[in-house]
Formats: sequence, structure tokens, C-alpha cells
Amino acid sequence: MKYHRGSSYDQETPSGTVHISMLNNPSHLESVNALVTGRARARQEHFQTQGAKEGGTREVAALLIHGDAAISGQGVVAECLNMAYLEGYSVGGTLHLVINNQVGFTTDPSDDRSTEYCTDLAQMIHAPVLHVNADDPEACVRAALMAIDYRDTFKKDIFVDVVCFRRYGHNEQDEPGYTQPALYALVRAHPGTRAVYAAQLAAAGVVTAAQADAMVDAESAVLDKAQDSAKAAPVNPVTPPGLGRWTGFIGKYTFESPKTAVDMATLEAVCAAMGRTPEGFNVHPKLKETLDKRSKLPVTRKLHHADSEQIAIGTMVLDGTPVRLSGQDSRRGTFSSRHAVARDEKTGERYTFLNHIKKGQATFNAWDSPLSEYS
Repeated sequence: MKYHRGSSYDQETPSGTVHISMLNNPSHLESVNALVTGRARARQEHFQTQGAKEGGTREVAALLIHGDAAISGQGVVAECLNMAYLEGYSVGGTLHLVINNQVGFTTDPSDDRSTEYCTDLAQMIHAPVLHVNADDPEACVRAALMAIDYRDTFKKDIFVDVVCFRRYGHNEQDEPGYTQPALYALVRAHPGTRAVYAAQLAAAGVVTAAQADAMVDAESAVLDKAQDSAKAAPVNPVTPPGLGRWTGFIGKYTFESPKTAVDMATLEAVCAAMGRTPEGFNVHPKLKETLDKRSKLPVTRKLHHADSEQIAIGTMVLDGTPVRLSGQDSRRGTFSSRHAVARDEKTGERYTFLNHIKKGQATFNAWDSPLSEYS
């Protein structure tokens, strides 16, 4: 759907330019969460390579916007929270904004969840939750600033639960009074947040009623002008793929095989690293034979699939391309095959073979993941 499409742009602020990437979001509730945090992690690692002091978490932050029914109802939320502080998946804290309109499509909260608050899932990682009244714009701003400061200081997740209401139904044909008659009797009697705040400011002598109305008229005029402009000259707001760091990646098909061969000296260097551990490192006895065979591969040429995979990754990091491998049992390999990372039998210390081929190479990170089917 057109309003589920993402966008990418630079936003000018009083403090400077902030780049904002809004990801494509399907109707499958909350499924975008893992994409946002994964993309944030990738960008943070890019800043790490440029010398970012705090692992790129100052330069890149993840913001997730939830619905109250979806955050409590969709298991992918729990999956993502479970990864929040894992070494291979942490993004230095995610900002969670919950638009809590107190109804899920047509379902009452009492039929929607077994917890008091829709944000009680945050307790699984001891994340603080700020519950704020959406009719108080200044309190909402304070909550947002507090959330940003908390995430920036402690590098942990925080939730802002904006308690509000949905004035109309789920779509243009909906009549919410069918299913929430008492709630929508109150909604129909409510003048609206803007009117409430305008009256508050007028009572405090900040603005007059006429000035408040003029502000609304001015903003409406800006929006009307923007709509007229969009109708007159439609623009695709979604940045086309293949730009920026993706420049040069094309989808043109060819029958010609790319040249992937490397010289024997490179293969020998990679295989030597695959069979080498630091002095004093206590290797499991069963693994010693595997490492010995890997170091002799340029001579024996008796390759297994896992050997070939590790050699390919080794040549990539030597070319200066960082490699990330993540998933269940990624370090050892589910069937005891990969052995990308060894553990010292006595200390438990980890050693990644392919990070020690030669000085100046790129890094190889192999991360074991939680048993997460979705995120």
C-alpha cells in the first residue's frame, strides 16, 4: 500500500542536519521492528569503521513506533526485545513510541491483553516506561526528551506510552460506536487536543484565541500548498535503490562467470590462519585434528564445504571487505562443521581464526543468535 512505503531524506534542525530513513512497513504488524534494528546495527558498524567512539550509537539511533494492541499481541516484539542487549545484536538502546488509542481495531483492552499496560512486555528487559497523557503536549515533549537522554546515557531501551484516542474508526466506513459506545460518547464530546492546549495557553496569557486560530490557519495553508504542489508535479518520495553505498550494484544478467579466483599465496595465508591458534590457547583435543587438516589444505586439497566457505570469507576480509555471519550455531556450525570461532578449554576465551590472517585486514564477526524464527 502506498502509505506503507518508506522514505529517506535529510531533515534540517537547529542543531544541524539529521538523516532520517523510514523503512517500508507491511501490514503485518510489528514485522518492521527487526528490520529497523538490523539496519541501525549495520549503519553503526559502518561508523565504527570510521572511528566512532561509542560504537556508532551516537551517530545512529533506532526508533520504533508501535500500536497498543500490536505491541502486546505480536510475538516479534518479544523476539526483538530479547536481542536488545546481546553483543551481536545490540544497537545501544532503541527508542519505543507507543500510540495508545485504547482500542485494537474493534477490540477492547480487556479482550486484547492479560496485562494492565500494553507496555508491560518492557519488563522482560527492565526497560523504563513513561506513560504520558496525549492531551498534554508539553508533557509529551518532556517525555520524549527524557527518553532520548536515557537512551543516550545508558545505551538501553526506553518506552514512551502516549495515551490518547482514535477520533474516527479504523477506516472511512467504520462506526466505532458499534463496539465502544461508552468510549466514543466521550470522544465525541472531546474538543480535541489542539483546542484544549489553545485554551490552556490563552488562560496563561501566552497567546490569544485569535492568535491560536491564526497558527492553525497558517499551518493548514502550508499543507494545502504542499498538496496542490504534489498534485501538480507528483514526486516519488521513496529513494530509488542502487544509490549511496549501493552504487555499482546492478541487476543486469549475464552468462559470463565472474572471475573469483585468487592466487595460491593468498590461499596459503588464509589456510594457515584457519589452523593457527595463539600460544597458550587450549584447543579441544577433537578440534586439533580439524585445524591441522585446514592448515595443510593447499597441499592436500581435500576440501569440505565448511573449509571452502571459510576460505572464501578469508579472501574477502583480506580484500578489505568486512564480513558478518549471524544465526543459530553460526560460530561452530550446527553439525560441528564450521568452527569459525574456537573456545579455550580452560578459560572459555573465544578466538576467531580469520581475524588473524595479516595486519590491516577487515574484520570477520560470527555471532550466535537466539532461537528466533521471525525477527
